[in-house]
Amino acid sequence: MTTTWYSAEITLPEDTDEHRLDLLSGAFWERGVAGIEIRDRERPTKLIASYPPDVDASEAELRSREALDAAFVVPLELFVRAEEPVDWATHWRKHFTPLSFGKLAIVPSWLSPPEGAEVVLTIDPSTAFGTGNHETTALCVERIVELSPLTTVLDVGTGSGILALSALRLGAEHATGTDEDPIALRVAKENAEINELEAKLALSEASPRELQRTYDFVVANILAGPLIELASEISSAIAPRGRLALSGILAEQADEVARAYEAEGLVDRVIVERGEWVRIDFVRP
Repeated sequence: MTTTWYSAEITLPEDTDEHRLDLLSGAFWERGVAGIEIRDRERPTKLIASYPPDVDASEAELRSREALDAAFVVPLELFVRAEEPVDWATHWRKHFTPLSFGKLAIVPSWLSPPEGAEVVLTIDPSTAFGTGNHETTALCVERIVELSPLTTVLDVGTGSGILALSALRLGAEHATGTDEDPIALRVAKENAEINELEAKLALSEASPRELQRTYDFVVANILAGPLIELASEISSAIAPRGRLALSGILAEQADEVARAYEAEGLVDRVIVERGEWVRIDFVRP
């Protein structure tokens, strides 16, 4: 199908360092972009974030401004434009490849899993972020592989459902995915159906505290600010001796995030780094 899609162009300040650029890129990935291009051969550096075709111009601008607010205190100029019509399925397939995490392979539906994959999870491209390509998603999937089989799982900010579905595919009995974005919940539901896991996955717009239950494993791959704000709620959802994995965090933000959760009584902090990003693991006593 040929259709129009939108991209957002941001001219970055001259003093934008790699940490800030990673933070901005992560904020865009969290908001469902299909691709990011950094143009730094000439000054000033520009970031181009492209959205899938079911994101219209106004929604692209809204998500882009949210991403900018998450990464920069000062407002930056934002330009949203319509791109030339493309065959979206073909466009996506050029950039989406199977990924392996130990015995788990995450693949798009039109490709075969890597040779030797014991467990396969199918995730199709969509407006919801989370295909395993970003470092923070990969860090969380790796933790799920390490701990599996899990029993009950809560995925805060589920996006495409990749983390909850990975846990289910690896033997978890039940998972709950929460997200404020109804589009993300729809996509997560579709991905659950593709993998015949819908009976084991509950999806909700509720906050962790509103769910009124605890889980053996909780994972939240969002951003440092929301993680700190939700520290009490997320911690309250962890069962005794349960485990927590947090990501969407730059290395320079790790201590501040960790302190917020240690204040909630969590212990055994472990920080795992991947480039500029980290995952923080905890245990509830």
